[in-house]
Amino acid sequence: MDSSKRLDSFSAITEKLNEDQLQAVTAERGNQLVLAGAGSGKTRVLVHRMAYLVEHFGCKPWEVMAVTFTNKASKEMAGRIANLLGLDTSRLWIGTFHSLSSRLLRRHAEAAQLPRQFEILDTAGQSQVLRRVVNQLGSKVSSRDLEIGQVISWISRRKDEGLRAQDVWNWANSPNSSQNVLVYQAYEAHCQRFGLVDFGEMLLRTYEMLNSEKALLSRYQDQFREILVDEFQDTNAIQYALIKLLAGDSGHVMAVGDDDQSIYGWRGAEIENIRNFEADFPNTQVVRLEQNYRSTGNILNVANTLINQNDDRLGKKLWTKADEGKRVRIFEADNETDEALYVVRELERWLDEDSDRTYNDVAVLYRQHFQSQVLERQLRQRDIPYVIRGYLRFFERKEIKDAVAHMQLIARQSSDIAFDRVLNLRARGIGTQSQNTIREIANRASCSLWEGADRVVADGLLKPAQTQNLKRFLDEISSLVRKCEGRSLEEIADICVNDSGVMDVNVNNEREPDVAESRRQNLLELMVACASFEKDLHERQTIDSDHSILQRFLDSASLDTGETTEEDEFQVSLMTLHAAKGLEFPLVFAVGWEQGLFPSFRSLVGSKLEEERRLAYVGITRAMERLHISLARSRSRWGGSAERTTASQFIFDLPKARLQIVRGGLETPRSKRTKATKNRASVASDYQDEVPKAVRSRREFHEGDRVSHARFGSGEVVDVSGFGSNERVSIAFKDGKRRTILASMNFLTKEN
Repeated sequence: MDSSKRLDSFSAITEKLNEDQLQAVTAERGNQLVLAGAGSGKTRVLVHRMAYLVEHFGCKPWEVMAVTFTNKASKEMAGRIANLLGLDTSRLWIGTFHSLSSRLLRRHAEAAQLPRQFEILDTAGQSQVLRRVVNQLGSKVSSRDLEIGQVISWISRRKDEGLRAQDVWNWANSPNSSQNVLVYQAYEAHCQRFGLVDFGEMLLRTYEMLNSEKALLSRYQDQFREILVDEFQDTNAIQYALIKLLAGDSGHVMAVGDDDQSIYGWRGAEIENIRNFEADFPNTQVVRLEQNYRSTGNILNVANTLINQNDDRLGKKLWTKADEGKRVRIFEADNETDEALYVVRELERWLDEDSDRTYNDVAVLYRQHFQSQVLERQLRQRDIPYVIRGYLRFFERKEIKDAVAHMQLIARQSSDIAFDRVLNLRARGIGTQSQNTIREIANRASCSLWEGADRVVADGLLKPAQTQNLKRFLDEISSLVRKCEGRSLEEIADICVNDSGVMDVNVNNEREPDVAESRRQNLLELMVACASFEKDLHERQTIDSDHSILQRFLDSASLDTGETTEEDEFQVSLMTLHAAKGLEFPLVFAVGWEQGLFPSFRSLVGSKLEEERRLAYVGITRAMERLHISLARSRSRWGGSAERTTASQFIFDLPKARLQIVRGGLETPRSKRTKATKNRASVASDYQDEVPKAVRSRREFHEGDRVSHARFGSGEVVDVSGFGSNERVSIAFKDGKRRTILASMNFLTKEN
């Protein structure tokens, strides 16, 4: 490259970076910890650092691995690198932990002790396999005591910790955990026998493969001299171990993350990973990205003040060159309907102020899914379009799962999950009893359901009519397999949609016209997605003769995390606070800030409370221009009767000077409100005094109080959380145990 082009390239890499971003991008090769606050441009830093490593330090594109947490982020990063340097992205190693692990396992299946055409299980498939395993175990486990979803979570957590079934026998000392270990052991054996890999297995198997195959590990340690990891605060134990293993003694790791946005502890993320980074990776350079390009000054001040209540932070303070903007509004509603009416009225008012604003600019964030019901009702009544984001993904839709199951069965007849779904898509005259016979034969022979069905037909184990029906089904699938031979991915999808009966079942036989049309459009979109997928592989020249395009698509579908809604549709976004991470909106409503709801009852003490506070911080920092935080004085949950509530303790952590407090009663003029309503304790009245005094006055018990419990006896209060009816008292009892008691249950009395 001549000098003028090189100068232009350097200019493109370094221009428009602020001082801290430039420091991170142009640092000498070595370990870096980039503490990137919300809206501080971390994606820009990651992309430009990759470009700088290639352009300045001479790294080859395939020598740099970049790990993201979503496929969307991976695609965006690859696209920006390509535009920045004009690189062919086909040899870039950019992807999620799971997609990169899948790539390594496909490439080295034998070393990983897997069949080359192993099948990736999604959560539904994992559940189906576990049910079969539990049935096979029979009397060895009490199926009544096993909840499959909980077993899946338990096994997934063990894999995230790097533990096999044999590793956890020693501490499985309770009946439930012993049963879980037994199921885990049988599940492992089943998956190994049939070439099945769940999400947790991908990472654990990749780690085990590299750790045991030293030559292979050395090869990839030599290749990946630079490893960049996004959202580092969300890594779990096995992900952290995998990065350390690949880095070895001489590789360099750039960890980009924000400990203040660590909100996934409930699914295995370990905040200690980012806190321990400096100790585990020598000579780490720490860079803080604190300039925010998203939010106004008032919003950032509120966020900073709240998160400062957490201990053990790595420390940073967001700031902005933008103006202060409007104060954050706290709205105290009479009930959840009043709260929803407020949201609707205020979003309409905000949109009316500027014709350039659209519904896409608005988000409503809540802690739990049930809160969306009353909001949806009010939005529908006002004909305001909305979408619930992060709830149902494209490849989780019934019609798409039906079509993809056919594609999976064509690729691999031994897929029991696909076999089950395809067989039961429509009536075939093969009932439950016949299917049980197939399963019994498959279990006895330790073979797939397809092979079991073939044996049932060959041995005539069913009545003649049922045998004929089963043979017809097997012949139909075999015919589809022959039709798909040598076809493009789009043609295979077309065959699996139109020739298999998927379109008939999901569209032509659907009585609801709107549902039928939506399903038809989704199935057509699947074909478009297949055409686009294959075209992309050809353009990037990443066709692998040993790994069929169909199998690569099925892998991609299993790992896909894209949402269903088209971005060009103008809709208000409704979502949980967890689903909002990584997004931004000019107008944000954060609803339901009540003690016991947010923070939740289960997180009122210790590290869980700090994670809830980080979740609040994430919600606040989604807002760009305006932020409304609301609560209801009473709320009905899951169809129950209305219950009195108290304000979230997080509200009392916010700086009063940056807030505008508004009390409810939208439908009732203030002059006509009842005396009881006027006298009701509220956020507004609480803010008349200093917060510490308000908090103290609403608590019945305090640290150091000697108390007596009707069942547990005497003890001493060591911690108090919550207020009013949600006050929880943590007590050290004389029996040596510490228990948390809800004060409103009237089980406690103070001792003199």
